Amino acid sequence: MKAALRLTALAVALCLAGPVAAQKIKMNGGGGGFAIGANGGFYTLSGDDFETTDAGFGLNGFVRYNFPSGFSISGGFQWNTHNDDSIDESITIIGVIVDPRYYFQLKTPTVTPFVGGRAGYLRESVTVAGFDLSASGFAFGGTGGILFQASPQFAIETTVSFQSLSFGDVDVDGTTVPNTDASGTSLGISAGLVISFPK
Repeated sequence: MKAALRLTALAVALCLAGPVAAQKIKMNGGGGGFAIGANGGFYTLSGDDFETTDAGFGLNGFVRYNFPSGFSISGGFQWNTHNDDSIDESITIIGVIVDPRYYFQLKTPTVTPFVGGRAGYLRESVTVAGFDLSASGFAFGGTGGILFQASPQFAIETTVSFQSLSFGDVDVDGTTVPNTDASGTSLGISAGLVISFPK
């Protein structure tokens, strides 16, 4: 009788422990699956071509796929706005971004650090004295941060990114102005919500 009771108790304990263990794996991305998210933060524009451009606010939205190995790949959009003191107007930067990452699987499932890369196509635009100015370019850089898991589905993600930016010549109402290309760097600090759909 005692042996049977012990076996029954062990079976119940395993049944209770099983879902918890699986839940922990999925909490830090180990289970794989899709995720969506959005974040906001502050971004700088630095370099000789951006000396008069202030740091500004930015928003990002993305769709991500997490692999069981800890790697992920995401694609999304970026929107930033920066005031330029030389023209006293706000410059808007929009773009599409690809962001591969690796999440380090720790013993504590609620805290997951990550590192990754970042590449995208950007377009900056501003209206000055009734003229529409715009230029297209590219961004390449890296990211790092920490994912704080509140539950298997919801997490807060904090990110630091550093990018090299390069824009082509400015287009003014359909006419390209030679020798107006620009390049520099951008440092961003952001935080936001991630919603996961683990397998």
